Amino acid sequence: MGFILSVSSMKIDVPFFCLGTTVKLKVTEISSMDQIHNFEGVAFLEGRKVLEGKLTVMDVTEEQIKSIIKENN
Repeated sequence: MGFILSVSSMKIDVPFFCLGTTVKLKVTEISSMDQIHNFEGVAFLEGRKVLEGKLTVMDVTEEQIKSIIKENN
């Protein structure tokens, strides 16, 4: 489980993916420090690259999520 912290360098060549469409992803972790992880990814639709970008996420435990929910209720 985790939180998306940022999405950057996003390039999308299609307005949407149709229901039932198979999208193939290639994702590589480019760096990691403690609970923060950075990934680069590419999405392919029928063999054609239709999306690329970078994603930064933070690992969280179930206990951390429960604490955040409790604080915001």
